Amino acid sequence: MPAKNANTEQLFAHASAMANAATAHAQVFTDAGLAADFTSQLVTAAQAVRATIDTRSTNRTQAQGATGGLSAAAKRGRAALRCA
Repeated sequence: MPAKNANTEQLFAHASAMANAATAHAQVFTDAGLAADFTSQLVTAAQAVRATIDTRSTNRTQAQGATGGLSAAAKRGRAALRCA
């Protein structure tokens, strides 16, 4: 199991490792009721989580940049009003 503070790459690596380890014992898992392609489902789910987190990170970075741009524009606007 990954640490509770694991980053995205670590979680993805653990999920992939679990899928690889489970492949050797696939029959046990399918006998227990899991789908025959459960390992590929696990990897697909991990990739989806990874993509979501990457998208969220990109959006946060863009929002921070936009906020910084607005602050700079407001500062320039106030400076222009003081000069006028």
